[in-house]
Amino acid sequence: MVTVLATAMLAVLALGPTPPPAAQAPPARSVLDSADLSRWLDSLVPPALRDGDLPGALVLVVKDGGVLFARGYGFADVAAGIPMDPARTVIQVGSVSKLFTWTAVMQQVAAGRLELDRDVNDHLDFEIPARYGHPITLRHLMTHSAGFEERAFRTYRHPRALAEHLRGTPVPERIFPPGAVVAYSNYGSMLAGHLVEQVSGMPFVDYVDRRVLGPLGMTRSSFRRPLPPAMAADLARSYGETTDRPLAADALDHEEPSGDPSGHLATTAGDIARFMLAHLGHGRLDGTELLDSATTALMHAPVIEPVPGAHPITLGFFRTDRNGRRVIAHAGDIEGFHADVELLPDEGVGFFFVVNGSGRGELLGAGHQLRTGIFRRFMDRYFPVEPPPEEPTAPTAREHARMVAGEYQMSRRGAGDFVELETLLARVAMKLVLRANPDGTITTPAMLDFEHGRERTWREVGPFVWREVGGTERLLMRVEGGRVQAWIPEHLFSFVLQPIPAAKAALPNLVLLIAAVLVLAVATIAWVVAIPLRRRAKRASPASWRPIGVAAAVGLAYLVGWAAILFTGVPTREGGEAWIRVVQVLGLLSLGATAVAIRGLWLARRQGLGLLPSIGALLVVAALLETIWLSFGFHLLSWRLVY
Repeated sequence: MVTVLATAMLAVLALGPTPPPAAQAPPARSVLDSADLSRWLDSLVPPALRDGDLPGALVLVVKDGGVLFARGYGFADVAAGIPMDPARTVIQVGSVSKLFTWTAVMQQVAAGRLELDRDVNDHLDFEIPARYGHPITLRHLMTHSAGFEERAFRTYRHPRALAEHLRGTPVPERIFPPGAVVAYSNYGSMLAGHLVEQVSGMPFVDYVDRRVLGPLGMTRSSFRRPLPPAMAADLARSYGETTDRPLAADALDHEEPSGDPSGHLATTAGDIARFMLAHLGHGRLDGTELLDSATTALMHAPVIEPVPGAHPITLGFFRTDRNGRRVIAHAGDIEGFHADVELLPDEGVGFFFVVNGSGRGELLGAGHQLRTGIFRRFMDRYFPVEPPPEEPTAPTAREHARMVAGEYQMSRRGAGDFVELETLLARVAMKLVLRANPDGTITTPAMLDFEHGRERTWREVGPFVWREVGGTERLLMRVEGGRVQAWIPEHLFSFVLQPIPAAKAALPNLVLLIAAVLVLAVATIAWVVAIPLRRRAKRASPASWRPIGVAAAVGLAYLVGWAAILFTGVPTREGGEAWIRVVQVLGLLSLGATAVAIRGLWLARRQGLGLLPSIGALLVVAALLETIWLSFGFHLLSWRLVY
């Protein structure tokens, strides 16, 4: 319960300036050495694994050119009792793989074979269609600002190499002008890997072996699928929500494309240490030059801000600055593995963490949350900083809170076909609604708190700049013409949140969809059940009932068909497009069925069947009109299918 005093304090806080609190002594800094790391992590990681039902984890810290700490916790294989071992255990690192792809790209930039600001079509053996009047460049690909939609990965019966996959796959929709919006893109990373193939004359997996992994002595690392036998034997099992059901060990062997530059690296913590040390060493390690110092500095330098004032993106790394320290980083999540690489170039320190399970949790499991939160705790322990003073609340807080409230969608999304319906259902689960509170604060959804999975409240401290209540993180917005164009919490960096048209709001569309399914199901059942009953009673069906019943059955089959497509993973499997086309044919029939139902409604009115039958016919027509809205508003009948 909120006291009267607390309420008054909140009111004063919302209305105007308040004096900053008295200065506090800065937090004590622990000594960053192996002994303190051992004490701290031994007390932190095992309980976190136990509480989250997580199988195991690896933690590695490098400092001043060498490995300071490396330790495994828990199990690489729970049933077999195989422990996690930093030197031996092979783990999947997901999108951390992109750092190796971007490093390969920068090698070719340094060699003069690729240019950051040249049209990528100049080097491709297929063409990216023109849009928005501007070409896509390597700089766009490396900063996730090429404007591509994001698509789910597919599995093939016979995995395809990178070049074969890209040449045989339609180019994803470009939904933003190049350089305008940050929207994380796996496809963009694949394109970059193929550019390396084109200018080097080597398949991507061969190039990385010879020019990146080999020179660094990363002998226990590979993009190849299936993995080399010696590595496959030591591959950690991955787990979903519990440790009693491991995921398929060969899942990535069938994922497109084989050796995917965006996420197929398998490695060990010991090998990752060598890569981190090379980047911390200005491109050099043990006398080997991975990149020259100028190219390394260029790769680490900021290029684009997702929203003005937010942490920038470099050529491949995300800036995740904490406690006044410059941090460049990349995380990865794939098949139950959650990995994170964090580098502090100015301190010569690197931090690596991976867990091989998703663990408990609804939207964000314990594994993801631990991966997200452990580095913050590392920074607070070894690089603490006095919290900044509380700024006064901006006088525009209430006005701006009302202005920015509403539903938003991620810039990282699919578009142009059935994926829009899939995205709608995901938005229902994510609840990406920004709420305005009576005191002028705003509340963001739990989905955007990757560490704790909780709603957070923010107070405006400058024009469309918000500070977390009870914390130090900021939320930044780009507002043009009195409308929010994009916003992002400070430590969210791979996409921005954008307003969504009211017609495509998640909850109303879900309610209408469920209502349509129920109406069509009841009408279909009633029509089917009535047929034998009327035959037994030797009574003829009214002329209006048959068209309405048939129309309801067709519409129901159409919606159930889409449910089967989306909830059984058909679009992610080779050959799935044939089933999608079958359902789309039902959709075309449903358009005709709507006209038939309207005629049935007209007949019902003419025959004077009464109020209830007329209402039933009207509801069927309304439900079928809803299917038409879904078909065209969310592009379910689009000819375009992109994987």
